[in-house]
Order: sequence, then structure tokens, then C-alpha cells
Amino acid sequence: MAILRAGDKIGLTGDDARLFLMETWRTTLPTTVTEYNQALEEAVSEWRAEGSPEGRLLSNLLQGQMLSDDGNPDDRESLTTSQETATEPALYFRDQNSGRIKFTNLGLEQYQEDFKQAGIEIEAIQTEEDFERARLESVRYSSIALMLKLLDYPALNEAFKPFVSSLKAQLKQTKDQ
Repeated sequence: MAILRAGDKIGLTGDDARLFLMETWRTTLPTTVTEYNQALEEAVSEWRAEGSPEGRLLSNLLQGQMLSDDGNPDDRESLTTSQETATEPALYFRDQNSGRIKFTNLGLEQYQEDFKQAGIEIEAIQTEEDFERARLESVRYSSIALMLKLLDYPALNEAFKPFVSSLKAQLKQTKDQ
């Protein structure tokens, strides 16, 4: 597992980030060794409580992924950054001096297509505030687009006919902004 580590601070990237979220049922990535180990401990407990042979196997595998607290990253990769600090390690890095962000490969994988569909160029996102606005706009666009897809079904279309034209107008307005 490739974990970027500088002292107690960590960052998970790529497949490791996705696996961590899947294995621990979390929605956010840890930023410290303590958070990482605590999430794994909770998942280990849940798998053990299940009582099945598969649960015991998974709990043992997860327990083997815990990090040491002594600052040694074992056989994992270590990264010391100079001016950049990982604020959301798997999504982007932020330069503390300028406040500008740079997306990681995972960040690009997770957001580039959604942003593009909403008419947002991910390369134009410079700050955390820009990123937050882009995420909200993307969710808004996706929600409206999903509603319009659902309305392609005749029965639903009839029920929601009064709202269809306003949704289409909002979708167009969102994309044009």
C-alpha cells in the first residue's frame, strides 16, 4: 500500500485511497496515522463481530495494514513536502504560501468528468473556494440532469410535466454560467 507520510501526517493516493474507503466504510480519508489506525480498528471489530470465517480473515488482513506510531513508515513510501501540505491528500495538494491547489490523479479521476459535464474546466480551479463552488455546481447540474432522465419515462413525465420546462431552463442556465 502506497501511503505518503511525513511524521504523523499521511496521505493515501489512487487505489489505496479507494480501498481504504471501501474497506472501512468511510466517506473521507484520514490525514493522520491515528485517524487511519482508528478507522481500521473499527472495521476489524465489525468484521470480527460478524463471526464468519470470511469476517475473521478480513479482520486479520485489515489489522495487518495498521501503521506504526513510531514515525517509521515500515515498507511504505514516505514523502516530505517543502511548501505543499496535503489538505485532502487523495484529491489535491495546497500550496500554503499561495493557497493554490493542484489536483492529484485521484482528484482528477473523481471530479474531472463530472465538472466537464457541468461546463466547468477543472484546470481553471485554483483555490479551495473554487473547488467547493465547482463541487456544488456540479452536484446541482447532476441532480437536475438525473431528474430530466427520469422524466423520460412516460408515466413520470406526465406526473411532473409542470416542472419539466423549469428544470430544463435551470440546467441550461447552470451549464452556461
